[in-house]
Amino acid sequence: MKKQSFNLEEIIRVILGNCGKMVSSSKSCGPPMAVYNANVVIDDKIIWYGDVDIEVSGDELCRLSNLSDKTIEVYYEHPVRQFNFDEMPKKEFEKQQKKIIQETTPVWTTAEPDKYAGYEWDDIYVKHEKSRDEIIKSRQIAFGSLTPNGSEWTWYNTWYYKSIHKMYRIMKYFCKQFVHYPLESLKYKKQDDSNIKPIKYFLKTMIREMGYHRVYLEEQIEKKGHRKALVDYFFDH
Repeated sequence: MKKQSFNLEEIIRVILGNCGKMVSSSKSCGPPMAVYNANVVIDDKIIWYGDVDIEVSGDELCRLSNLSDKTIEVYYEHPVRQFNFDEMPKKEFEKQQKKIIQETTPVWTTAEPDKYAGYEWDDIYVKHEKSRDEIIKSRQIAFGSLTPNGSEWTWYNTWYYKSIHKMYRIMKYFCKQFVHYPLESLKYKKQDDSNIKPIKYFLKTMIREMGYHRVYLEEQIEKKGHRKALVDYFFDH
């Protein structure tokens, strides 16, 4: 049986997949230790690009590094990845790209697998995982799969958030629009010794804001009808 030989680029594709591979459709909600649009570099040359989940592929890349006696480095997309828009000769372009790689610090390397972007792996993992989980939770709240407080929907949550808490959110919204904002605007108004002028300015700003909302509501009523426009205006915050 004829023996087959494989070069490093082919083995990298076995480990990481085809160039341009994605590990998640959402960068903010994907694996905590993924490098998106990464460049995988050996001997100052890009041999692969795409999403690399270091947590999943790091050990295999380290084993390949030991086997080949080559350091494998993972870089962010910019500024390492270059495009030959000027159509310069290939050798000149590769020389320019090599110089940029040498001047740039990799995110992760098989020479220091316990480091990520210059920090301890465990510290960055905890930080990224916490950030990802918070974003996922906020999106679940926005999509309605979790309550506004981030808990699972139950019969008592439904009763609470669609009655008492709903009225609280409505009051908070209008307080912010017609009280808090006019009060904040006083900070940007030149003050004098008169006590009555700030009050007059506050009332003027509040009435103006109410006018903006009235015009908006009239436009929505014309588009959607009275019932739909009023329900959206009062309850869809």
